[in-house]
This record gives sequence, C-alpha cells and structure tokens, in this order.
Amino acid sequence: MSKKTGKNKSKTTPITGVLVTNGEMKSIFLDDISPEKVFFQYSDSKLKIIIVADNNHFFSKTYHVIDNGNYIVKSVILRDKNGIKNELFLTLKETKKRKGFYDGPSKDLLLIREDLKYNSAYHLITNTLPSNRFHLNGNDNFTGHKYIRNEVTGGEGNNTIMGGDKNDNLAGGDGNDLIMGYDSFDSLFGQGGNDVLVGGEGNDGLAGGAGDDFLDGGEGDDELHGDADALACFASESSWRGNDKIFGGKGNDRIEGGKNNDYLAGGTGNDSYVFSAYDGINMIVEYSDEENIISIDDYFFHQLKFTRYGNHLMISSTEDHSNNLVIIIKDQYAPDGYKVKNLQTRSYLRYASEDDKKNHEVMINNILKRYTDDPKKIIAELSNIIDLGDHHLTDLTDVFCEKMPDLEEVTGGNIINVLTEKNNALREMYEESAFYFGENLPDITYITEAISSFSPKEASQTNATYLKHYNISVDTITNHLIAINN
Repeated sequence: MSKKTGKNKSKTTPITGVLVTNGEMKSIFLDDISPEKVFFQYSDSKLKIIIVADNNHFFSKTYHVIDNGNYIVKSVILRDKNGIKNELFLTLKETKKRKGFYDGPSKDLLLIREDLKYNSAYHLITNTLPSNRFHLNGNDNFTGHKYIRNEVTGGEGNNTIMGGDKNDNLAGGDGNDLIMGYDSFDSLFGQGGNDVLVGGEGNDGLAGGAGDDFLDGGEGDDELHGDADALACFASESSWRGNDKIFGGKGNDRIEGGKNNDYLAGGTGNDSYVFSAYDGINMIVEYSDEENIISIDDYFFHQLKFTRYGNHLMISSTEDHSNNLVIIIKDQYAPDGYKVKNLQTRSYLRYASEDDKKNHEVMINNILKRYTDDPKKIIAELSNIIDLGDHHLTDLTDVFCEKMPDLEEVTGGNIINVLTEKNNALREMYEESAFYFGENLPDITYITEAISSFSPKEASQTNATYLKHYNISVDTITNHLIAINN
C-alpha cells in the first residue's frame, strides 16, 4: 500500500462503487476497474474499498456491510476493462459461480481473514499470494512478512532468513546460513556453505546444497535433500556433497541424503529413504513398527549385501571399491521392533539382463534350499519378495528377520570398527582425487557417536534449539550463535 505522504494522500473523491440489488441482499458493483488496483480493509462492520489510480493516488469509500450482526451486503462485483465480471462474497452462503451470469470465477472474501488488507482483488480472485522479492548482501538478515509470500536470496555472507506463513521461497546463497520457513508450504535452499534449514509446519521442501547441512522438516509431509540444490523432479544428481544431518519430524517424509556420510532420522510417520550409487555411509534412525521404506533404484536386489551387527542391519552394495553405498539401519533387531519395513530395488521384470535374471534365479534357489523341508516357509519367504515391473519389493522384517546370524557374535567384529575403516578408505580416495571430489571430506564422527551412545530421532533432541514463539537460538552444528527476537 502507498504511504499517506503529502504527494500521495488519500482522497475523499467517491469511487464508482454503487449498491445494486442481488437477490435478497445488496452487492457493491465496481465497473471498469482492474482487480490489481482494488484493495480492501474491514473493521467494525465496515468494509473500506481502496482503488489505486494510474498516477499512484488512491481513492477510498467505506460501506456499512453488517447491521445488528447480520450481513446487509452480500458481495463485491467487479467488472474489469475487458468486461469480465468476478464476484467476491462477504458471506459463506454462496460460493459458486452463477451459470451464465458471471464470466470469471467466484471466490470467497472472508472478512475475518487476517491478511485481507495485503491482498488485491486480483489475488483473491485468482487465489494467488502477493509476494516480496529481496536479495541480501553480505551478512544481512531478513524477517519476512507474515501475510505476504517472501522470495529471498541470501548473499555471500552468513544470513539469517526467516519467512512468514505464505509459502515462502528462501535461498541462502553462499555462507553458513540459517533459514526458517514457519507455517505453510515452504521451499528452502541452503546452497553454498554449512546451513541450517527449518521447515516448520506444512509440507515443506528443503534442499541443503553444498556443505555439511542440518535439515529439520518439522510437521508435515516434507521432502528433504542433503546435497541437491532443487526439489521434486529437478532434484537431480549433483556434484555437491556434504556430511548432512536430516530430521523429517512428524509426517510421511521423503529423505535423500546424497553424497558423503549422512545421519537420517525420519521421525514419526511412514518415511521413504532414497539412495543412489556412491552415496557414502548412511545411518537411519527410526521409530519402531512403522511402514518406513528404503528405495535404491540403481541396484538390483542381488547386487546388495546384508549383514547383521548386534541389533543393527547393514545394507551395502557388492562393488569392491571404497565409494560403494553403505546403509545402517540402527536397532533394526532391537526388542522394541523393526525400524524399516520394506526395501525397494530395481525391477528385474523391466530392467534385468539375462545375467541379472540368472542371479535372481540363484537368489530364489538359495531360499528354496534353505527351507527344503518346510514348504510353508518357502511360500512365506517368496511372498515377501514382489516384482510387478515398477520395482522389486522385499519385506526386510521377514527375509532378514532376527534369526539372521550376528557377525559380532560369529566373528567378534564391531560395526564401529568396520565403519571407521570404510570411512578412512573413502577419505583417502577423496584426498587422492581432490580435484574431482572437492575439499569436503567424508566424516563418520556423528554416526559412530550415535551408535555408541545417544542417537536422536528428532531435531529437538540434538544440541540445536529452534523457534519458541518468536525467540530462536541456534547451536554449534554449523557454528551459529544467533539470538533473534522478532
């Protein structure tokens, strides 16, 4: 809205808004006016209509719309310069377009909505949101408008970017940034640096980008990427790599850590963990007896190796090199129940070569040999392996049940020693090919500490604390020590 300056002050000139009969009630009719120029304010049973003229002067008129608690004005009808009509209802009694009477869609104009004065008639008609765009410099901080969509790109420094409640798009740029989305469906991008991304409520998308990032999806069905710099179908394989810590929070989340070593905790809900070849060492920490699933589309089932160490299940690719994929499901065999239910791999029916099909046949024959004397167990085991063409699905809780041999008991091996040795080989490979892999080396510290001591399932259980009402303090994870009062 324009400020009431000496040059741009409010006029008392009447606008072309007349009351017309509309059924049993009245409507305010605005003619030959662009919806982008019309704004509303409501207070004490009165609706104020403000129109911005081409010279940036604005005119206003106030209508008494409620009398003794009853609506006396039903709606606002707008006809633009092209003759197209739209109706914005003040009540909830009529929400559908009258066939053959109005050209445009009908929308509700709820007088109780707190963001009314920030939306033009165009935004209300098209059900879109007004937005602010900002580009930050240096170590600038940004606090977004609660009722306006914020589109922000950080600068080269360490930025703190806080959104509002209207589907924000927030990007950190370079530097170690703190980005918070609050409510609604937000898209957060860490980009360069070691970033902290907090989605808040709503179905959010978080993409950490380069660096060692900390992601907290919060409530909602979130999409979280440790290394990608885009979301959904645009979150393709990237050259970024980082040792990320990702917490899904409450909801059915999709989590993809990416390269280097990642700590992944989906939180409550049925979560999906997505992996690709060469994704380093990853640990999944989950709640018991949920429908969580691991998806590995780069490998057939027979190209994976399954090993038990104590209560933990390790899944790794059979490739004989330092950069093969490793996944640890922590406490998969703990007394409180399994942590991941299903494993989804590449489909034999759609993608397998003749050699792949032979390997699949060998796998099935091994199952048959294992239960030669018990046909019922053979049938039960095979029923837990499904391939309908889209993917090959295996029930981990049955195929790799608690009867699986424990290598810690059989060989005396220790999973921490195995992972440390694996990580050392991976670091050595990175150091020898620094031009290709970059300077961000894989780090196993957080994972081994979580195995030997406490492994948080929620971001709130770490040494990071987030927004409590309007106060925020952020942690040591990315060397932030910031206190903000909004």
